[in-house]
Amino acid sequence: MFTLNCKGKLLVANEPLVMGIINITPDSFYEGSRFSGEDAILHQAEKMLAEGADILDIGGQSTRPGAEQVGIDEELDRVAKAIHAIHIRFPEAMISIDTYHSRVAREAVAAGASIINDITAGNADADMLNYSAGDGPSVDSGKQVSVLYTGKALPSGKVFESNVNTPGAKPIQFVVGKRSIIEGWDDGLRLFKKGGKGTLYIPAFLAYDAQQGPEGKPYANLMFDVEVVDVTDPPAQPNTKLIMPQPKNSPQANKGQTAPDKNKK
Repeated sequence: MFTLNCKGKLLVANEPLVMGIINITPDSFYEGSRFSGEDAILHQAEKMLAEGADILDIGGQSTRPGAEQVGIDEELDRVAKAIHAIHIRFPEAMISIDTYHSRVAREAVAAGASIINDITAGNADADMLNYSAGDGPSVDSGKQVSVLYTGKALPSGKVFESNVNTPGAKPIQFVVGKRSIIEGWDDGLRLFKKGGKGTLYIPAFLAYDAQQGPEGKPYANLMFDVEVVDVTDPPAQPNTKLIMPQPKNSPQANKGQTAPDKNKK
């Protein structure tokens, strides 16, 4: 048995899992897996989930022998809208993107995919595995982390904020698990240790949601290139001494009071 944390959803593999294949291509190997049009795609997704599919695998590029390869833009156009539609209709569904292009994977994750199914294991696109876990203390709840980052809006890729090579900027520092930062960061950084580097893809519902994002638009999907500079215990908080009510005639209760004048009548 093993478990996979897929963007906050726990996939438990204590028995064989079923993956439903939805190919948004005209030439995939198996004709019965080919679908086009949002209604047909949603109908098939609903059917597969009802029949017990644990994962829905969405592909926009045929990998059968002799298949003509389409460009990244066309592949992305095929899969991004489909993944978004499935994610909105079936928010609890575990969605996989079948691609070996990092840009397609990145935008598919932003659209709602939780798993990247790359048949080349990252060998076709060097940017697919832009991740190094690090070798220091692990990031976990209650730990204070210091992070260098560059934030980019999707799909434009435009940088909207960075503390890397920025005069006067310092690593952002916060305690994990206190929800003092957008939710996607709190969850994603737990995959790292001190010295780790990688990219966090933050879907809108874990970022600003309906609020205006970096480019002034609601439901903004974001990505952050991050480096975990340090992982420490947070500074100790000063002890707050509890003052308990004291009995009326105790020394503590009478402390600071003037004793009655015995000679006063």
